[in-house]
Amino acid sequence: MKKLISKVLTFMMIVSLCAPMSVAFAADQKVVIAGSTSVQPLSDELAAEFMKKNPGIKIEVQGGGSSVGIKAAQDGIADIGASSRELKKEEQTVKEFEIALDGIAVVVNTSNDVADLSMDQIKKVFTGEITNWKEVGGKDKQIVVVSREDGSGTRGAFIEITGIQGKDAAGKTVDNTSKNSLVQPSTGAVKQTVASTPDAIGYVSLGSLDNAVKAVKVEGVPCTEANIKAKKYKIYRPFLYLTKSAPTGAVKQFIDFALSAEGQKIVAKEYITVSEGTKLEGTTPVAPKTITVKVNGKAVAFDVNPINENGRILVPARQLLESLGANLTWDAKTQKVTAVLGKDTVVMTLGSTKATKNGSAIDGLDVPAKSINGRTMIPAGFIAKAFGAKVEWDANTMTVTITK
Repeated sequence: MKKLISKVLTFMMIVSLCAPMSVAFAADQKVVIAGSTSVQPLSDELAAEFMKKNPGIKIEVQGGGSSVGIKAAQDGIADIGASSRELKKEEQTVKEFEIALDGIAVVVNTSNDVADLSMDQIKKVFTGEITNWKEVGGKDKQIVVVSREDGSGTRGAFIEITGIQGKDAAGKTVDNTSKNSLVQPSTGAVKQTVASTPDAIGYVSLGSLDNAVKAVKVEGVPCTEANIKAKKYKIYRPFLYLTKSAPTGAVKQFIDFALSAEGQKIVAKEYITVSEGTKLEGTTPVAPKTITVKVNGKAVAFDVNPINENGRILVPARQLLESLGANLTWDAKTQKVTAVLGKDTVVMTLGSTKATKNGSAIDGLDVPAKSINGRTMIPAGFIAKAFGAKVEWDANTMTVTITK
C-alpha cells in the first residue's frame, strides 16, 4: 500500500510540475505572414522587434509573391497577407492596412552610360519595341531585359504605372512585357542578374537598392525618398498587410505595432512612412483619406483636419477636450496646454514630449503637441488615455474611437 501511495504521490508531483509548463506552451501564439518578397524584409524587421517586446507571440514571415499573399489572406491560409501592389477590384474582399510606401527603381549595370530614361522609353524597352541601347543614347549593344515573375507585386506595380500593362482586342487586361525577358523570382535575383550582365536593365524596390547596380533617372528625376515625397518620381507603390476579416488578438496587436510610432521608425529606415505617404498622389488622383475621431459614439467636428504624425493622431485641442467634457487653458507665453477633467489636470507643452498629470510626470507622449494653421494640435490617444478613456484605432477606416 505504501508503495502504491508513493507512486501516486510521485505521479501527482510530476503532473503538478508539468502542468504550468503545458499552460505556458499553450499560451504561446503564432502569427503567419505570407506574400510579397519586397515586403518580406520589412516584415522580418518588424517581427523581430515585436517579438522582443512580446515573447509569447511568434511571428513567422514567408514569401511567395503578392498574389500568393492576397490569396492566402482571402482563404485564411495566412493570418496576414502581404502585397506590394494595389489590389484589383476583384481582390478587394479583404481588410487592407497600408504600412509603408516604396519606390521602384529602374536599374542598369554600373558600366552602362545611360543615366536617364523617359516613361515612354521604359515602356518600349520592357515591351521589346526598343531593343538596342543606342536607341536611348547608349552604346550599340542589345538590351537584356530582366523582369520579375508573374504574380510579383513589384512587376504588377511596375507594368501598371509604366503602361506596359494594356488591353487586348477583347478589352482584357494583358501584360506586354517582352517574351524575351529574363524572368527572376525575387528582387535580389533581378539585382544580381543586372549587376553581372553589362547590357541588362531591370527594376527593383527602392529599399533594396545599393551600389551593385545603377538606378537611372526617370524623366530627369532620381528615384529617392525625397522625390517620392515631393511627387516628382513617378514609379512608387504601397506596402499592404491584408486580413480576411477585421483583425483581433495577436494579429491586431502586430498590425497596430507596425502602424505605431515605433513601427514606423523601423519603416523609415529604408522606406516611406504611411503618415508621409498619405500626402502622395498616384497616377490617378484620389481623394485624401480623412481621419475621423469619435467620442462615445459621436463624430467630433474639427475646424482643422486631424493628421497622422509618426503613427499618432493629432487633433485640435479645444474641440476634442470639450467633447470629453474637459476644460482647456492655453498659456501663449509658456506654450502650455492645461486640460482639466474632474479631479485630474494634464499639462502639455508645445514641441515637448514631457507631460504631467496632477503635477507628476507621465509617460506615453512620444509625439508632442504642435500648432497648425493657428490651432493647437494634441495627440488624441494620449490625452484620452490620460483621462482614463479607452482608445481604439481602425487603420482601415482611419477612425479613432474614444470611449469614456
